[in-house]
Amino acid sequence: MSIGQCDRAKQKVLDDSEGGLIEHYARLSYYQAELLETNPGSTVKMIVETMPNGEIYFGSYYICFKAVKDGWISGCRKVICLDGCFLKNSGQLLSAVGRDANNHIFPLAWAVVSVENKKNWTWFLNLLRDDIEMESGHGLTLISDQHKGIIEAIKDVFSNAEHRQCTRHIYANFIKKFRGLQSKNLFWKAANSTSKEWFERHMEELKTSSKGAYDHLMERNPITWSKSFFEVGRACDAYENGMSESFNSRIQTARRKPIISMHYDVIPSGNKIFEVRSAKYAYVVKIQEQTCTCGSWQLSGILVFIR
Repeated sequence: MSIGQCDRAKQKVLDDSEGGLIEHYARLSYYQAELLETNPGSTVKMIVETMPNGEIYFGSYYICFKAVKDGWISGCRKVICLDGCFLKNSGQLLSAVGRDANNHIFPLAWAVVSVENKKNWTWFLNLLRDDIEMESGHGLTLISDQHKGIIEAIKDVFSNAEHRQCTRHIYANFIKKFRGLQSKNLFWKAANSTSKEWFERHMEELKTSSKGAYDHLMERNPITWSKSFFEVGRACDAYENGMSESFNSRIQTARRKPIISMHYDVIPSGNKIFEVRSAKYAYVVKIQEQTCTCGSWQLSGILVFIR
């Protein structure tokens, strides 16, 4: 048997047990209703596209929980990392990741879209702006890679925000054209300069060494990647999009799965009581009492079903 045959057989088994993408996406409206009922004040937006023949296709899906946005507004640094990553089955995940007071990852909002482009980033950032109450972005710092869709969307939505571009991405493109230890060292010295005087000194050295390398970096707008130009008062001197990269890495398993798990069927029994069934087990979940007969909710405070 070939690897391709094995992959197709595995996918067929998964579709039979978990359901295919069509079944999962068809249930998103129920997921939206449940999120809004159990998390009042949250923002959950779904866009669908209706074809001329009447068929309805998934467009995009945005989530920002009430408790999360309140927590960011009241206790987090006004710094947000933006990034997009591919989902295993289809589409892309756009995410906004904040930094809490301890400089830890604080997932703020996320959206599933068909493709990462300016239109979808503008839609995402408009919803995010309303949730975090930042209007034009005054006092806000955004960090992203060099994706043109993000850059243009930020200009339109957060016109007064500071926008930093990930220095690691800029360096990766720079070193492809201008190799050598001297170019590498001078680039990072310029990026790490905390005063304009030192930045200009390192860039002049680079200019003497390679005029092409100097012009290449100046075209990348040093205001976005050198610490010497960063806004003060943000309690953050980061010039890499590490928070988003770490977030994407932590959700690797989830990115390979369909949007909604179908291992269990949820059957409402009235008055916030549900029966949750699988092929082998059945449990009673009482929302108001925050209990489940499997015992997981009482122990951890988080509803986890043991398969």
